[in-house]
Amino acid sequence: MINALKNHIRVHKEAYSIGTVLFISFIARLWYTWGDTSVWWDGAVYVGMGKYIATGGSIGLWEMFRPPLFPLFYSILFILHIPLVLVGKAVVIFSSIGSIWLVYKLAESVRKGSGMYAGIFLSITPVFFTFSKVPITDIISVFFALLALSLQRKKKYFISGIVVAISFLLRFPQGLMLFSIVCITIIESYDHDLILWVKHTFINGLLLGAGFIALVGPYLISNHFLYGNALIPLVVGNKIIGGYSYLYNLGTWYYAKELLKTAPFLYFSIFAPFLLFKKYHLSYQEQKNLRAVIVTAFIFCFYFFWQSHKELRYSIAFIPYISILASVSFTFLFSRILERKEIIVLFFGLLIIFLYQSFPYLIKGKQVDPYTPVYSYMSTLKGSYISTSPVPAVLSDVRIVEFFDSVITFEDALTRRASTLDGAVVTMCDLSCDLDLAGSPSCSVHIKDLLKKKTTFTESYENTINGCTVMIFKK
Repeated sequence: MINALKNHIRVHKEAYSIGTVLFISFIARLWYTWGDTSVWWDGAVYVGMGKYIATGGSIGLWEMFRPPLFPLFYSILFILHIPLVLVGKAVVIFSSIGSIWLVYKLAESVRKGSGMYAGIFLSITPVFFTFSKVPITDIISVFFALLALSLQRKKKYFISGIVVAISFLLRFPQGLMLFSIVCITIIESYDHDLILWVKHTFINGLLLGAGFIALVGPYLISNHFLYGNALIPLVVGNKIIGGYSYLYNLGTWYYAKELLKTAPFLYFSIFAPFLLFKKYHLSYQEQKNLRAVIVTAFIFCFYFFWQSHKELRYSIAFIPYISILASVSFTFLFSRILERKEIIVLFFGLLIIFLYQSFPYLIKGKQVDPYTPVYSYMSTLKGSYISTSPVPAVLSDVRIVEFFDSVITFEDALTRRASTLDGAVVTMCDLSCDLDLAGSPSCSVHIKDLLKKKTTFTESYENTINGCTVMIFKK
């Protein structure tokens, strides 16, 4: 029986290998997430928008420049009385595991035996691992983008268009996948007969576009009726991101430098384009699959490298494609070593790199959130509030009518809305003081003075955590 089991494992070693990678990845993410009570800004916005949709605007908040699909998902959960943040985290974890699986399949379609390494590379890249517990749309949208590319490789253009639309409605930059698939389709439809080339390109493009418009069309139409402009969320979103370029303009090569420090194994991807040369003996179909991944990686990298606003989490959008290219190059360069027991040394080497780079995140992720007392008090709030952050919308049944990020915008909001407000939540770390004159009072004192002059609010809660003061005022 033992011999039969050994033979079975030997015959299906690839399946067992990727199964092990997926299982370990899942357990690691579950451990990392367990007990975490932190609330991220974007995640809080999506929850608040979900509550806003479910209650017709009675509670929660609304930011029209956000993609609508995740808030719609949260609105259904809220109506069904299902824990929003918990389910959101579960969706992100399973999306990360699904992304690892899809990366495995795409890499295998380029070179047999490279899929497991693609899965490992993606799974242990610190930024991908870190955000596998955060209920925002970066990883969820990546899963659908990878699925769309996989469907395109199977010539399922209409369904691929639908899946691209889902990815786009989760995170707008994922619309790049539509452009990527169009480029791949044009390249792969090429035929010496110009008429046939145009015909195939047109038919496949029509199917792809029809699938995309089937979902995105109603969204654009609703924007037209709600805001008078179908594209206004994209325009406003791009303007808002551009408005913070002075904080996040970290240089053209920011992602390249950060990934070199945190995930140097991804740099094997540099050799991937050379594998298209005939001397490397890829089959015709393998060349096509490799070319498709290269085109996709180039389009996404070009866009995010070009954008002045840079955050490391944005690299999640292109890391899966880099992981595929890195794994294919890696197996070509070290094919002889990988057939021997040295693979065990390699695996533990990668594991050490991952642990070394991710240790600060792992420790931070397992700490008790110091803001727990603040969260507990926020859960008692009701009514209409202005706030420096969207967090109260997650923890309580409040409606956040406006955000403010400076004393100037705070005073302006009070002037316009004082009579309709039930309170204010001020987190000093989220606030720009704007008080530069000599002899000016501290920001917190100035805010309290403004509230006394313009409202009847009293300070009901104040707590300083890690040097950051949180103040809550209400009637």
